[in-house]
Amino acid sequence: MKSTIVSAALTLRSHEHLEKSTDSVSKTLKIALVVFLIGFIASPSVAQELSNTGKYRVTAYKKGNNTVYSTSNQVDVLEKFTLYIPNAFTPNGDGLNETFGPVGNAVNKFSMLIFNRWGQMIFESEDMNHQWDGTYKGEKVQTDTYVYKIFATGEESGSFQKTGKITVII
Repeated sequence: MKSTIVSAALTLRSHEHLEKSTDSVSKTLKIALVVFLIGFIASPSVAQELSNTGKYRVTAYKKGNNTVYSTSNQVDVLEKFTLYIPNAFTPNGDGLNETFGPVGNAVNKFSMLIFNRWGQMIFESEDMNHQWDGTYKGEKVQTDTYVYKIFATGEESGSFQKTGKITVII
């Protein structure tokens, strides 16, 4: 688990609670921390943006008094479910863009189908790492436009379904 300090300008509404009891300070800071974390999740531009996923603890300090602080329980930073699909590739042996398939993060389930212009399925994969190399039955396909259908779901949430066109350039 990583420990990260995020500086926060928290202004507590009722300062008289701070003088009454430490229990009141704890409750007030917990409420302020929840408000801070909601703001952190809702608008990451206001807070520190984390580039790595993982488990963190957030420490929030009272504005103007760094001796008053609260440390959160564990905060999980999860990878966002994303999927990027190219619109052309060149399986011509030059080592660049040799295969077609999406690239993404946090993908749990995946399926891709490729069809020729007559609707015949010429490629199928349920593994994002197994991409289409531009062949059908061991032979290179001709330069043309093909149809793909991609279905994917994210590890935590989200789903994706897209039908589109891919151009093969030999």
